[in-house]
Amino acid sequence: YGGGDRWVGLTVARAGRDQLAFKVSDHGQGIPDEDLPHIFEPFFRGQPGIDGHVHGSGLGLSLVSRIVAQHNGRVQVETVRGGGTTFTVLVPTARHAPAPATAEVSAPSLDAPAWKRGVSG
Repeated sequence: YGGGDRWVGLTVARAGRDQLAFKVSDHGQGIPDEDLPHIFEPFFRGQPGIDGHVHGSGLGLSLVSRIVAQHNGRVQVETVRGGGTTFTVLVPTARHAPAPATAEVSAPSLDAPAWKRGVSG
């Protein structure tokens, strides 16, 4: 999908004081307007991808949106027909993210024999 030059750009920056923005851009053909409402649906493949014999199952963007949502974030898309696409993943910074669940785990002592620490060889 990246276009003839196969260029892909990645930038990471703060988005306000409590979010990070990860932007992934390409110089491809853009996403047709009729496909935009469906790009995050599982197994959706746009006609340009099918016609161009682009490999894939149509799960990538669905998985991205689900994983980002699990981290209290969101995904935005900007596309220009014939001029490329930019996906922006916005996630809260750790300072503003909900506290993760914690569990206490005891680790084997470094003084224990290697077989007790799970070290092979």
